[in-house]
Amino acid sequence: MTHRAATRSATRFARWFSVTTAPEAHRPRPVRAAHCARAAGAETRRAARGSVAAILAAVGLAGLSGCGAGLPDDVAACDYVSREHRLALDVPEGWQVRESRGAACLFLAPPGPLPPGAGVIVTVESAGPIQTLDELVQVDLLRVQALRGYTHLDEGERTLADGHKAATLTFEHSATGERVRQRQLMVLAGGQAYTVTATATPPEAFADRADAFEIVFRSFRAAW
Repeated sequence: MTHRAATRSATRFARWFSVTTAPEAHRPRPVRAAHCARAAGAETRRAARGSVAAILAAVGLAGLSGCGAGLPDDVAACDYVSREHRLALDVPEGWQVRESRGAACLFLAPPGPLPPGAGVIVTVESAGPIQTLDELVQVDLLRVQALRGYTHLDEGERTLADGHKAATLTFEHSATGERVRQRQLMVLAGGQAYTVTATATPPEAFADRADAFEIVFRSFRAAW
């Protein structure tokens, strides 16, 4: 994630989850297997383990046959697939999904009253001059270290299910006035910088959602 993208994402995330009544077109809808969001070029499906709700801005779900055509088998098996952004992931059971235009293109939140105190943002941006994963991490570190009350907790590397190398960064800050814990998964692939940011407030709530966050992280596929 470059420059102030994560800060902008967090702001949009908080703004969305602070809305108690969404317009009719933005309310969660049940996602069905083999249904596609035609205009946005995104696909969502429901796995056997549970129902996933989708909130699609100005996009209706149209029943089409062969929505997984041309996709790698492992990508087509994911709960959520976006052809536009070339990403796929599994959605924790019962969680809601919202697509958005711009760099912060996907929001996931657990069921329950708003704001939920936890959620995931997926950001996709052009990598620009960034050529390596280490460079992406260094750019991100420069940004997050400037956040008010920043505390570094952990960083590392992992290999995604699709074989891409990813970097992880866990930290806390108080940039929004509340203490927040975030864990980022960063991937550089296909000329794009992908960042998956899991957020929980208060920080102690992160452990309660750790399993759900891990479902998203371990299933994430990029630039297929």
